[in-house]
Amino acid sequence: MTKTVTSTLTLSGRKFSKKELIGIQQTIKTFPNLSLTELAQTICEHLSWTTAQSRNKHNACLDALEKLEKLGLVELPSKRLQKKRESKKVVWTEQSQAKPDIDSSLAELGSITLKVVTDKAEVTLWNEYVDRHHYLSYKHPIGAALKYFIMSDHPQPQVLGCLLFSASVWHLADRDQWIEWDKKDREKRLNLVINNNRFLIFPWINVPNLASKALALVTKQIRNDWQTAHGYRPVLIETFVDDSQYLGTCYQAANWECIGKSSGKDWQDKVDENNRSGSVKSIWVTPLHKHFRAILKNQQPAKAQVDLDESFVNLWGKVVMIISDVAQEFDAKWQKRKRVIDSLLLVFLIFRLVFSNNSQGYGTTIEEFWHNCLRMKFPLPQKKPISASSFSDARKKLDENIFKVLNQRIIAAHDTLAEPDNQSQRWLNHRLFAVDGSKLNLPRELTLKIRET
Repeated sequence: MTKTVTSTLTLSGRKFSKKELIGIQQTIKTFPNLSLTELAQTICEHLSWTTAQSRNKHNACLDALEKLEKLGLVELPSKRLQKKRESKKVVWTEQSQAKPDIDSSLAELGSITLKVVTDKAEVTLWNEYVDRHHYLSYKHPIGAALKYFIMSDHPQPQVLGCLLFSASVWHLADRDQWIEWDKKDREKRLNLVINNNRFLIFPWINVPNLASKALALVTKQIRNDWQTAHGYRPVLIETFVDDSQYLGTCYQAANWECIGKSSGKDWQDKVDENNRSGSVKSIWVTPLHKHFRAILKNQQPAKAQVDLDESFVNLWGKVVMIISDVAQEFDAKWQKRKRVIDSLLLVFLIFRLVFSNNSQGYGTTIEEFWHNCLRMKFPLPQKKPISASSFSDARKKLDENIFKVLNQRIIAAHDTLAEPDNQSQRWLNHRLFAVDGSKLNLPRELTLKIRET
């Protein structure tokens, strides 16, 4: 006999209301013939309990159901015997064989980049390389994961190694103490910590500082790559270094921090000191966000949650100055006398109209723009909004080439501020600037390259 629900509960990082818990009890009674897997999927659908990519949190739900059963709040169906799934053996081919030794400096390899591995053939090759040349071989990652090839472009494009990032370890005493994490916060925000559980520089690659270079690159781009692949941005990376095999020198050179040791079975909440399943390893971490600790503890002030890196802020500071300077230049071309409506105001209003996607008229857009500027204490020529007809008349006098000039100068500013080796905003080594619905004429060499791939 199941107990009566009397209060809310937090399970598997999710807070369940009394009403939701009663709903789970009713679902289990209504569908007694469902398997545990089908039951978990059904409950996830009822509660809209999904990941950032709208996938049901099936494993988290199963864990919550088991905890509810231990509390006597539900009676789950018996587990059905299933044939144990055998992991598919990785087949080694000639592609992953050792290559001739490369002994060179980092500079001689040209540009070093990280390529996200998603293509089926490349995933197969990545698995082969790791299974064949990594001392821990290949194991299928659990949960969200991201694979990279470490690439160079000189003397020709070539793969130098592999990186894998996946779900973080559930419970790690020294890490949790370093973060000052309690169990409740860890359950809710563990997904914001990811684990670098495979790092391979091929044994035939003898290039000093290559490993630390790859680690430095990944901290710059993995947040965006993870967002693209899994719908959210992590704030901390952890990894384990077996002290009997390695010293962790490359992590130290890349400014990672050693924060303690694993216990051998720290992924469990209850550690059995007499039943360790793994060797003790050093724990290394690197933050991906300057407020990572506050975010993980849910203490981040609302204003500080805006995630803008320094280069982005610097660029927008330049953009504001560019728009102001160009507007003054074009004022001299069409204004015969000082007017309420100048080029700067016209540019901002036109931008605002473009962002509205023609969903409202000029008058409404101008009134909203005026109200927001006054609220933010942005200087305006008068307190009362200008009329839509006045805006239309002035817009006709403004030379449309102002936007070409703005485009050229903003791109030039971006290139000036961008780091020389930053490839994160490039496509086939070309930087693109476009908006939805636009058309792009590609150079012939790029067109041919697309056809080849």
